[in-house]
Amino acid sequence: ILVLKGHEIVQEDLRIMYSFTGDKSKELSEKYEADSQEDILVLLDTTPDQEMLDEGVAREVVNRVQKLRKSAGLKVDDQVTILYNVSPADHYLAGVITKFSDYIQTSS
Repeated sequence: ILVLKGHEIVQEDLRIMYSFTGDKSKELSEKYEADSQEDILVLLDTTPDQEMLDEGVAREVVNRVQKLRKSAGLKVDDQVTILYNVSPADHYLAGVITKFSDYIQTSS
């Protein structure tokens, strides 16, 4: 128990917040999330890598297909064939669809 100006403060009343200082503080605070428990501090790099970004695009493709299924009145267990055309053929989206085709097929 800590007493400050007559007020008792217990551990549950405290929240420790971490921040970076210096020239790169803004950059570091956007890149890392900090959390602690007792005497352990963990810094988690939250910068998305290309794999995470690609997966996000693949999830969006699945979301769009599911919306099309719903608007067509299809049931969850109704099988569909997905046909698509991306132009130009070397567009980023075409690569993501190819890379995550199994995921897209099983989730749509």
